[in-house]
Amino acid sequence: MATLIRTEPAVADLEEIGQFISKDNPPAAEKAGSRIIREAENVAAFPRLGRIVPEFGNPQIREISLWLGSAIVPISDFGLGFRSLDNR
Repeated sequence: MATLIRTEPAVADLEEIGQFISKDNPPAAEKAGSRIIREAENVAAFPRLGRIVPEFGNPQIREISLWLGSAIVPISDFGLGFRSLDNR
């Protein structure tokens, strides 16, 4: 089983996502945050979940995409990371 590492930048990104969603819908922000964390924990338990990240081409780097209305949130088994749809 892989270890889930919650890096400071990832936690800050998660908080920013929650704050953004909560402007319009606080209950949805809570659900989105919980879902992101749950999916990251799934990846830690099953590290081969998700697709190989094309930019890296390394089978050890995977991502799972979640549709949260305005962003796709990839999660790798090396930590909890986020990327916006436009890769900013």
